[in-house]
Amino acid sequence: MAARSKSGESKKSDSGSKVEGNGGKGGSESGKTAAINAVDLLIEDHNRVRQLFKDFEAAKDGEKQRRVAEVIFLELELHTKVEEEFFYPALRRKATEDEMRKLLDESLEEHHVADTIIEELKAMRTSNPRYEAKMTVLRENIEHHADEEEEDMLPDARRILADEAEEMGAQMQARKEELKPHQRPDM
Repeated sequence: MAARSKSGESKKSDSGSKVEGNGGKGGSESGKTAAINAVDLLIEDHNRVRQLFKDFEAAKDGEKQRRVAEVIFLELELHTKVEEEFFYPALRRKATEDEMRKLLDESLEEHHVADTIIEELKAMRTSNPRYEAKMTVLRENIEHHADEEEEDMLPDARRILADEAEEMGAQMQARKEELKPHQRPDM
């Protein structure tokens, strides 16, 4: 998917293409991404979804919008799953400040809001006059969530998790590959 591989800048585009490169075409390629840091993986996910929202806005017809939306939903579902299974619990165990715990609680609530909006969007037709408005609300929620994590949580998480973040990144990537449907939605 060309639009997704262009979502990161300089060094991120190299890692981003490795993370998403095999598109479900076999597990051997995913083994080469094992060294990615969990924090970097999350940032790459954020950048990929930011680009997908731009692709959605550029889509001219309902069918193209639906295909892009399906990829957005899949990417968000995979991202939140690994964040909630691996990243947040590890960070909560090691966090010593109440502010970090509050950020984690807020992040879980933001995931819940996004999940609710996604389910509503899945049940709607793109021809519904409220579809684009609801997608805009999802985008704003996700951008706020990603920006807040990148500014307030991830710098501290990189320090708190230290060396554990490398192994966790590999576990998170492997879990995402495991959860992906056999054939990803095309755009």
